[in-house]
Amino acid sequence: MDKYLPGLRLVLIALSLTLFVEHAVSATLIDDFSDFQAVDNGSDGPVAIVGSDLNGITRTLTATPFSNGDTSEVVVEAGLLTVSNGPSGGIASVFYSFDAIDLASLAGAFTFATEFMDLSHQVQLIANGSSIFGFTDLGLGQHVIAFTQFSDPGAFSHLNSLELKFQGRDAWDAQFKLLATANNTVPEPPVFALLAIGLLATGFSSPKKCCSSSCEARIHSRLTSGLSPMFIKALKSSLSALPLICTLFITPYADASVLTIDNFSHAQTAIDRGNSFGSPTTVNQLTGTDLANASRTFIAVASGTSYANKEEIASGGTVLKITNGGTSAGTASIVWNFDPINFTAHGNAILLEILSIDLGVQVEMVANGSSTSGAQSFSGPGNFWLGFDAFSNPAVFSSVNSFRLNFSGPAAWDGQFRVLATTTPVPLPPAFVLMGSVLLGGIGIRRRPSR
Repeated sequence: MDKYLPGLRLVLIALSLTLFVEHAVSATLIDDFSDFQAVDNGSDGPVAIVGSDLNGITRTLTATPFSNGDTSEVVVEAGLLTVSNGPSGGIASVFYSFDAIDLASLAGAFTFATEFMDLSHQVQLIANGSSIFGFTDLGLGQHVIAFTQFSDPGAFSHLNSLELKFQGRDAWDAQFKLLATANNTVPEPPVFALLAIGLLATGFSSPKKCCSSSCEARIHSRLTSGLSPMFIKALKSSLSALPLICTLFITPYADASVLTIDNFSHAQTAIDRGNSFGSPTTVNQLTGTDLANASRTFIAVASGTSYANKEEIASGGTVLKITNGGTSAGTASIVWNFDPINFTAHGNAILLEILSIDLGVQVEMVANGSSTSGAQSFSGPGNFWLGFDAFSNPAVFSSVNSFRLNFSGPAAWDGQFRVLATTTPVPLPPAFVLMGSVLLGGIGIRRRPSR
């Protein structure tokens, strides 16, 4: 029995860690911002939404500019909550009402992500109309706000409303993604690592007698009851593959090498209206890029002949926005020039992260002014990959000195993007799981018991 115990301990440890991970990522979704709703200088709602785990939930949007004649807007669309304001700034509110729930028994914190922001805005959360998390400056990225940071944490044991308030001045804008709850008491990954190491060390230490021979026999009988000798032998022989499988599970899923062409943090704008030609704008010594001596040019060309047919290209806060007003079906081009570099040393594909996109929008990518990808269509938000081999002359990627994106779309099309880079796509986690299972089963079957 002793020879089987280390392997069984290892299997139990792996299963326990899996359960811990599942518990760590569990969350109650409050709003995934997929249900469209918009308001301009006023209130809209309550509106029932479906992108939530809460029962009977409705949402009300309110936008209030600080000055008369100014504009404040709140829009929920395609997984994003967008707040925008005129020169004076304003206050925006997102109010949720739902069936009472004991949220404290399910989680310990709220979590949401800031995709884009101006420095001049703050966020406040109010639970049940009275338990307040005061106005606070939050930066970009994922935020976790513990229930204990509210004025009355007890409200979360019988919660039936939640309000997000945003305020700021000087034409502030911001975008947010995925409001949910999370467990803020999960041990950090290093704690799990130390726990696993300690258990493994205990499991593989020299076995000591802890009970009589008859006791050991009973333990062996219970552990192996119903298991055929072939299965036990396969399990034992398969343990040699577990280090490889554990490595596949534990290793972070990351791109092998990433060369950032542009993270769109450098502020720049270009505007063109249907009744007048807007001039392209150029930024020299571009920041937010891994390219040397890079410059970037925005070229906006609106369609139509009216003033309302405006096309705008804007970057800043790690987001590239392209908008078309009125009935404009304009084209937008972004051109980068830089010192020659071997893109193939950093990957085999171009990655463009899409935050939101209208149907029918296409992009053409051009390397070195001549190697073109042709018009490519987007299926929706997410990571858009395009391999070098999809270009008319893939050989240019060994020495690239310019890159261009040409966007086009139907009337009033819009799009938002976050990162442009070269990288190598890696297999998805489910692929690793399948490969690990095959290795485990294959080794177990191959190593049959000797006669």
